[in-house]
Amino acid sequence: MNFFILSTLLLCWENLESFKNNAVSLEKVTLDYKYNHFTPIRTPSKKILFIDIDDQSLSQLGESLGPWPWSRDIIANTISYFQKDNPKIILLDLVLSENDKSAPEKDRTLAELVKQYSNISLAINFENYEITKKQRQPASQVPFSINIDHYKLTNSSRYQSFSKPFTELWESANLIHAINFSKDGDGLYRFLPLFFEYQGQIFPALTLQAVSNTLEKPRFLLNKNNLEIYDNEILKHNIRLDENLNFQLHYYENKNDFEKIPFHNLYQSIIDKKDTKHFFKDKIIILGSSASVLQDLKPTPVEKDYPGALLHGTAISNILTEDYLIYTPSYFKFLISLFFILLIYLTFTLSSNIFIKNTMPLIYMAFYTFLSFYLFKNYEIQTPLATPLLFGFLSYGDGLAYLTMVEARQRKKIMGTLTKYLSPQISDQLLEQGIDPTAEVGYKKELSILFSDVRDFASISETIKPEQVVAMLNFYLAKMTEIVFINKGTLDKFIGDSIMSFWGAPVEDQQHAFHCVLTGLTMKYRLIEINKYFSQNFNMSFQIGIGINTGEVIVGNIGSDQRLDYTVIGDNVNLASRLEGLTKKYGLEIIIGERTFQLVQSKILCRPVDLVQVKGKKVIIQIYEPLCLKSKASKRDFDLVDRYSTALELYRIGNFQEALKMFSSLDQDFNDNPSRIMKDRCLILLAKNTDDWTGIFKFTSK
Repeated sequence: MNFFILSTLLLCWENLESFKNNAVSLEKVTLDYKYNHFTPIRTPSKKILFIDIDDQSLSQLGESLGPWPWSRDIIANTISYFQKDNPKIILLDLVLSENDKSAPEKDRTLAELVKQYSNISLAINFENYEITKKQRQPASQVPFSINIDHYKLTNSSRYQSFSKPFTELWESANLIHAINFSKDGDGLYRFLPLFFEYQGQIFPALTLQAVSNTLEKPRFLLNKNNLEIYDNEILKHNIRLDENLNFQLHYYENKNDFEKIPFHNLYQSIIDKKDTKHFFKDKIIILGSSASVLQDLKPTPVEKDYPGALLHGTAISNILTEDYLIYTPSYFKFLISLFFILLIYLTFTLSSNIFIKNTMPLIYMAFYTFLSFYLFKNYEIQTPLATPLLFGFLSYGDGLAYLTMVEARQRKKIMGTLTKYLSPQISDQLLEQGIDPTAEVGYKKELSILFSDVRDFASISETIKPEQVVAMLNFYLAKMTEIVFINKGTLDKFIGDSIMSFWGAPVEDQQHAFHCVLTGLTMKYRLIEINKYFSQNFNMSFQIGIGINTGEVIVGNIGSDQRLDYTVIGDNVNLASRLEGLTKKYGLEIIIGERTFQLVQSKILCRPVDLVQVKGKKVIIQIYEPLCLKSKASKRDFDLVDRYSTALELYRIGNFQEALKMFSSLDQDFNDNPSRIMKDRCLILLAKNTDDWTGIFKFTSK
């Protein structure tokens, strides 16, 4: 199929930049969906504490502290309160760039406090405004650059300058960190940089500063796309970065799971001189804001307004707890996409079942989607989803087009063959199931076979015109074939005026015997209507005989290379034909065999007719006449069966005198052909020597 080849070529093209970018964007969308609906249940590190200057804090403290920015002594008192417990590090997520001109002494207080403690890190923000070279602040003004082994400096001018705290505070700094973010092409924040290059030097982001301060002697090494952090030459953290050396955030289910103290609550504790009870000991404290007016809310895949400080907190927690999203190798996307193409191709080409062709590709993709979500939710494994599904649906669409354009022709051809011996409904059912009887080889199976024959048709055809013969026969065969199809039968063939049909193949039918006998009874009743039509139009009528037998036969396509017919052969087929011949002997319209009777006796009222041995057969069989459905049988019908059965038993044991009386009574009461025949037979047997009587009547002619 052409498109499967095209799909494979497209997969190779996926490595081209434009297509790759689109595929990456789609994968990001599916990953966003996973985070929104299937976020793995985890809790952030308890070492991280977010002091939140939120909207409520600005509102409640606004009356006493005034509008933001607050006096520097508020920040100083807060830091002093923390330092009672010796926290691991205090990170400001605020750039205090403006002097407090109304209270410069408070600026000095904060600066002296920052200088006093080595665990306070101040924020800077790299900027990219259009400025002249002279306006650029030299890197020498940014203390505390770091070294990353094996990192090749690009000497790029991505950032033109940076904003920093007011001069006195800046000169007192012991640690600094950058609080810049990078957003994705669609405006969402899915990653953040861990370090920044500025004028040939490298500076840590808030996240990296926090992590490195948990170590005694940190050293950084870039190993391909992995940032390795050592402490005293022992590898402590191995952080996976993307192709742009950004850290991919692994979001938590709820941002409220982070330990957080609203600033107004903390401030009240400071005012009340409340004992900290060592709560802040060894904590990584981030002083930031979720207040809307301070504009540090970021749109993320999990929430529209996510505090920037908690994005840093998420990254810090991911690294400290080694809580990383596990990504499959880059080649996995290619392999699984190719696997989908091949699997769907094989499904469409190897399966003959249309239902399987239509549904299995969807099941494959649904299963892979479920597996992808399951691995994400339970094992934090990110498998590519969008690209494999894209190629899966492309291949599936091509497969459907193949079915529509190519298999439609084949279906039409097969349908034309099937409808010669099956109803259109059954033919459709077989094709939907992918069963093609025209391709079947022979196999053995128990079926029910029906033979019907118009009696003395040769004599009838001699008395009317040929065109009338054809018209009558076509009308009759059409009506009878309709009954066969209605009752799920398979039309084997027309043999002149005879009809051969069977039940149980190619469509599986657990009630094949019942449907076969029901067809015979319906033919018997329908013949009354047919004869009315014949009487009015041709001034004559038909009489038919029907033989039904059930047994194991060989079914399949039989014939020559030039012509094959789907048919049945075997002794049980021949016996059905012989039973049809016996209908003339007993003056009946339908006779069924013993196995058929066993299968239908619970639903159809039958009477035993005789125990016989047909010509050319050694097997002795009990033959029956089906009268009607038991649910529709009258008292008279049951009376006939009971009395005939009693008479037949007397006949079999050789009590011909009593049997004669009962058969005579039945003939008189029911005008019953079998009773009349058995009555005559009793008279003959009474006149003979019957010492060797076995109860079996042997036919010497067909």
